[in-house]
Amino acid sequence: MNNFLSSVATILACVSFALLFIKSVFDYILKPQLKTWAMQELNVVQKDVEQENEKFLFLLLEPLKHDLIAFRESVDKAYIHDIQERATLKQEVLSLSLACQEIKHESFKLTQALKGDIKVQGAWGELVLENVLNSAGLRKDHEYTTQAEIKTEDGTLLRPDVMVHLPSQRHIIVDSKVSLTHYAQYVQDPSSTQGKEALKKHLSSIQTHIVQLGNKKYAQHADDTLSFILMFIPIESAFITAVKNDENLLKRALERNIILVSPTTLMAALKTVDHLWFSYRMNHNSKKIASQNSKILQALLNFLQDVDALGKQIEKMNKNYAMLVNKLSSGKDSVIIQIKKLSELSGNQSSLEAIPTRFDELLPSAEYDDHEINKET
Repeated sequence: MNNFLSSVATILACVSFALLFIKSVFDYILKPQLKTWAMQELNVVQKDVEQENEKFLFLLLEPLKHDLIAFRESVDKAYIHDIQERATLKQEVLSLSLACQEIKHESFKLTQALKGDIKVQGAWGELVLENVLNSAGLRKDHEYTTQAEIKTEDGTLLRPDVMVHLPSQRHIIVDSKVSLTHYAQYVQDPSSTQGKEALKKHLSSIQTHIVQLGNKKYAQHADDTLSFILMFIPIESAFITAVKNDENLLKRALERNIILVSPTTLMAALKTVDHLWFSYRMNHNSKKIASQNSKILQALLNFLQDVDALGKQIEKMNKNYAMLVNKLSSGKDSVIIQIKKLSELSGNQSSLEAIPTRFDELLPSAEYDDHEINKET
């Protein structure tokens, strides 16, 4: 038993030694070759993976690349456009600043002129008045006239600033010669003593102009003008200040057949005039349309009568035509039968072919006796 175990132990020891030897040989000879082969395969696989990754990244990033390029171009264009817009805006602001300075300078000159020059004040008032007239839809030399002449009994010529025409062949006179010198002094310092004194002079100036305008008596010298006159104050605040500080101003003006108006109140009155002209034109056009309709209706009636007369003539011609055709085809001695007889007797069939197509259908209905033809022959 011990010998057996000893033999088995010896065999196992030999096997173990053989395995260790094989392992040593494997490690020394085959492992480097296997490692080299594995590295080669790994490199091949790594290259394949890198190529696949490059393809994948290319497919993934290429659209993004185009989008980024397009975005950059868009940003560049926007930036350039923004620079151009800023340059244009800067130029516009500069131009606006220069224009404002020019307007300020002109306004200063106008203010100085309005304060001291009565003629300039009058011309400016007439300009404001004409702007109001045009804004209301009235046309110069149509619905209104400037500087019209009215001759008095003693030969004096009166020239109202504006004469507004009405559809009824009547006229409204508008006057704008109002001095605003004292009002300009008043608005500089309304609460001061000088300002209050300027206000009194402003009211007195308007009252004086009311009296002067009433004394001209336009209605007496021109029968076609209305009995009242519109006295135009071109500055709204000057009108409101005068009415507010003199409650009886409008009443005293009405007693002289004068109505004080500002740009706002005058616009309302002129809009009424414009509406009257619109209604007049509509009514006038309606009459023209009615007259034109009558002419068109009469022309249609005349046309129908001509058509009826033509129809009767056509009917008469049809009857005459039917009679002629009947004479050609009816009876034994009709023209159609005679033509056929002559053609057969002469042996000339071309004569039948020369008969117009519209008469071909009459030949079969033309009855005659062939026996009579042979008999006559």
